[in-house]
Amino acid sequence: MIGRGYLTEDSAGLRLTEAGQAEVDRIQASWRRWLGIELDDWDCSDPADRALFDRALQNIAAKLLDEETGERDPIRA
Repeated sequence: MIGRGYLTEDSAGLRLTEAGQAEVDRIQASWRRWLGIELDDWDCSDPADRALFDRALQNIAAKLLDEETGERDPIRA
């Protein structure tokens, strides 16, 4: 992921680049669309429910990014 320009690494650890953040945003938007179709009868008008939904999407995107990183670019110790 570092070699692809999605992450950068420094003494503080790994950080998303602008391209990495754009990819996370794209993944979240895709999941949001898919879930919106799957959950079309679910009312998410309550702000607390919307916050939980958005947090779940962020967690999914982060997990997918972690899996991709683990499969492609081992993190150097």
